[in-house]
Amino acid sequence: MFFQNNPTAGLYYLISRTINLKRSSSSGHSVIIHRAHAGDTFAEASVVSDTYHCTATALVESQLIECSRSAIESLFNSDLNFAKSMASRFARQMQQSRRRVELLSIRAADERILEAIGDGLPV
Repeated sequence: MFFQNNPTAGLYYLISRTINLKRSSSSGHSVIIHRAHAGDTFAEASVVSDTYHCTATALVESQLIECSRSAIESLFNSDLNFAKSMASRFARQMQQSRRRVELLSIRAADERILEAIGDGLPV
């Protein structure tokens, strides 16, 4: 899909399957920082960044829509409802991501699982 440090083209909307987003350090250590699922957007930072901050990989054939940076910028500047909707979407994704980090910080497995179930996450 795209590689870390490559010039950005835009963000993506995933229609089907899963995309892994992986970040690599200068020492060669890499970690999956996010898994995008059907209905998710990813590479949102590409709207304001010149390079991708991670590598996006589809492990199986996936369907997605590429939303060009210029089209997104144009809509942000001309359509207030679009801008509010996207800002809200990005905020929800950030909240969900932070909640996953919080869940992972719970040391006791049974507590972590109960919290995840309480959040409606698949266990």
